[in-house]
Amino acid sequence: MVYIYILIDPLTDDVRYCGKTNNIKVRIAGHLKEKRSNKDKIDWVKTLKSQKVKPKLCVIDEVSDEDWSFWEKCWISQLKCWGFDLLNKTN
Repeated sequence: MVYIYILIDPLTDDVRYCGKTNNIKVRIAGHLKEKRSNKDKIDWVKTLKSQKVKPKLCVIDEVSDEDWSFWEKCWISQLKCWGFDLLNKTN
């Protein structure tokens, strides 16, 4: 199984990112240590850390290994339709 998750700003409760992972603990640690790839997301996490808070990770779906790409794209699209200003680089 693959987890589709969102990162939530703990100060505003806005959804800021949607992704997938096989290991939730490893993935959130990766977001907190990330130094390159998605500058906007990295800057957002740095801002939170400077305020002594971390993004909240919430699993929104569990999908099969074969279907995760479809569902990740579906969730990103849905979240954008709901008005969330996501920091994802792609759809």
